[in-house]
Amino acid sequence: MSLATILREGTTEEHKAAESSEFIRCFMKGILEKETYAKHLEAFYFVYESMEEELERHTGNALLKLIHFPELYRKNALLEDLRFFYGTWKPTDRPPSAAT
Repeated sequence: MSLATILREGTTEEHKAAESSEFIRCFMKGILEKETYAKHLEAFYFVYESMEEELERHTGNALLKLIHFPELYRKNALLEDLRFFYGTWKPTDRPPSAAT
């Protein structure tokens, strides 16, 4: 069974719950407030920063090589988006929340 299949099957309930959240409903209707979306991007930035750093730190791991695709990294694109919304933004401006 592939990693993609395992993840898809293992997170079905979580995806259903997320898809019915107020955030996603507003996002899909195009009525999400700018600040709410920007905060969402901030959380994603810190999650992707952590994942990408760990993937880089463990590039020698044979199992991780199967899912290590630097061309899919999102941190820099998220940083650009955050600077679009906030002007000048850097990770130290707003540290991640405990939940992130």
